[in-house]
Amino acid sequence: MNALANVVRKLALPAAAFLVLAASNIAHAKTFVMPHILEKSGTIRSTPYTFDTTIFANYASGVACIGPKPPSPNAVYLYDDSGKPMLGLDGSDVCNPCAFDLDPTRSSVHLNIEDLFAPSGGLQGIKTGFGVIVVGGAGNEDVQVQGFVTNAHTGPFDLSVFGFDPVEIRAPAKTGATLPCGRVFTASNLPVSPGVVPDTPYSYDTTIYITYTGGLAGSPPGSGATVDVYLYDEATGQLLSDATGTPVCNPCTESVDAGVRKSRLRMYDTIGSGIAVGVVVGAVCVVSGDADNVALQAFVVNTHTGPFDVSMYGPPMQEVTSTIATGVPAELAERLGLRNYPNPFNPRTTFAYTLPEAAPVTVRVFNADGALVRTLLSDSQGAGAHELAWDGQSDNGQVVPSGVYFGRIDAGGHSETQKVMLLK
Repeated sequence: MNALANVVRKLALPAAAFLVLAASNIAHAKTFVMPHILEKSGTIRSTPYTFDTTIFANYASGVACIGPKPPSPNAVYLYDDSGKPMLGLDGSDVCNPCAFDLDPTRSSVHLNIEDLFAPSGGLQGIKTGFGVIVVGGAGNEDVQVQGFVTNAHTGPFDLSVFGFDPVEIRAPAKTGATLPCGRVFTASNLPVSPGVVPDTPYSYDTTIYITYTGGLAGSPPGSGATVDVYLYDEATGQLLSDATGTPVCNPCTESVDAGVRKSRLRMYDTIGSGIAVGVVVGAVCVVSGDADNVALQAFVVNTHTGPFDVSMYGPPMQEVTSTIATGVPAELAERLGLRNYPNPFNPRTTFAYTLPEAAPVTVRVFNADGALVRTLLSDSQGAGAHELAWDGQSDNGQVVPSGVYFGRIDAGGHSETQKVMLLK
């Protein structure tokens, strides 16, 4: 076990102890999320075609013109793709949490993901998941967090390195107010080509990871969120279309909540095998619902000679608050943000939406054949957020069978539909 693992082990706190820490600093805490963590056993110095992920935390207190601040107590939580704590080979939690301090005498800490597994029996194979980093203390405005992945190819000096920065959640938009349709993020230069990454040499693909953290790492539970993804061909500026001229994502919709912590939209799977060589895609992501607990990250993989000879990078997701700044169609700003949680559900789900102004509203549920199943509301409502529950019954009180259903809202001249799945 190396020195860093010893430090982490020594500083690790039980979850209950950290919750006390978090509560005492709730007014000051900042939370960062690494929406996608990728780690493979073995070190880059001695294992060809492996990769290491490292989280860096840097504290500028007392440096240069920045005055000294109190120590910053911090913690890292690691979760698998389902949202459960990552486990080591001995079956114990890896970081739930791992705690570390930053102060004027210790201005930088780096946490290698594989090292964090050492106290719990180590790591074998490939691990994917996500991480939550909570930065506490009154001096947390002087703390920044950064992530790096180093990929070893044929030997210890044949490396590629890319930044995979954590995303601050529950953070206000950089300028102005959130758009009426929700929080809007854009990403550019997202390449995709024919062939399945990483099995096809000299191909590349982009995945957008969507991670939901409501109720994790000491945060209050949330209602879940919906992410609508619109894909554009950057060469033409138009919605990306298939061979028949039909838009590929107009939008593609992903839902996340306490039951589905992490979702992904993979370009190759979405666009299909008929994509042209060298197409570069732009994405607009509209997050509605509990948007402050959603972290988005784009992840590009370029395969070279084989499955483990790859290079990776993370194009930044930029939050914007103006349709002019993003090129988002004006009609997106008028979205009602219909979503439901949980999804799939049994026996009850809740539809949520936001009205920009008072209007007559109709909310109905249809089956996969388009037949009306239930009218949940037909009345006028005021502006703001609203919710309606559906108990899986029809208008005549019959319990409906398992299957796909569609919730539809009509309000103020706008209509939106949300696909839901009832599983028994």
